[in-house]
Amino acid sequence: MLNKVITYVVIYVSKVSVENSETEAPYQEGCFLIQAFSEEEAQQKVAKYIERYENNVSYKNVYGQTVTWKLQELMSVMGTLDQNLDFDEEFVDIYARSFDDFDSYYRLFEETKKPKDTD
Repeated sequence: MLNKVITYVVIYVSKVSVENSETEAPYQEGCFLIQAFSEEEAQQKVAKYIERYENNVSYKNVYGQTVTWKLQELMSVMGTLDQNLDFDEEFVDIYARSFDDFDSYYRLFEETKKPKDTD
């Protein structure tokens, strides 16, 4: 019997600093998809992938500034909600999380929705 490949979503938080920038949000939440035959294999793949980000990684952005990026925390590795991913579909449901305090959750996004000063 052949094992079926499972798609996992990986959620992480990184700390980012940009040279000569007064960014107000030094932390960044991100996610990526990986495929594995088991949760154990997925964890191993993620561990190997993030090894290179445990120390600072620097690069120049399009404005010539040095961006320094470091993995802060691996938050979650879990199977996607829809295992029959069809990227020809308009929407693909990959991740959901539960919480009991909507106001605190909303405030996280409120800050990123504020218009930036253009002065």
